Amino acid sequence: MTEAELIEAAVQAALPIPGWMQETELRHLATRATACTAILEIGSWQGRSSKAMAAALPPTGTLYCVDDWRGEQSTPVDAHELRGAFMSHLMLEIIQGKVIQYTASSQHLARMLQTGWLNILTQYDLIFIDGSHDKASVMADIRAYLPYVRPGGILAGHDWGVGQVKEALAEVLPGAHVVAGTIWEWRP
Repeated sequence: MTEAELIEAAVQAALPIPGWMQETELRHLATRATACTAILEIGSWQGRSSKAMAAALPPTGTLYCVDDWRGEQSTPVDAHELRGAFMSHLMLEIIQGKVIQYTASSQHLARMLQTGWLNILTQYDLIFIDGSHDKASVMADIRAYLPYVRPGGILAGHDWGVGQVKEALAEVLPGAHVVAGTIWEWRP
């Protein structure tokens, strides 16, 4: 399978999963994933973006997904049901060991990484932030995870212009820019 075919297959596998990620954004994430060995995704919802990245990873690549599956405060959800949907959508990749899922808030996981309590990678080729969209949460996620971007890696996220994401980026990552749809990126 060529890289273009792999990317297209990853996008097509992700599209049926409920979520807000557009096809062009899924294609961008899948393309980025082809060159990654370790990706950390903050906020996975039902796994639409997770599927696109995981399906495009190299054979030795791993996607670490962090979500508490509580949703935004404005849209309460059944966390157990939402996590079950994620697990169902990513079952193949989980079984293959390509996806490792953590049920935690982004800040809780960051504290576990900082203290060394959690024995996982501390350097990622891509960290993708798509958790809460209020200014304080976006800024906290950026500050917490920026140290874990591998040299030459990318800190990215979703929803530029949604909620207070753009406002938070202007304050803590003024060099961040849109690369596909509402996906933003910043390179340290």
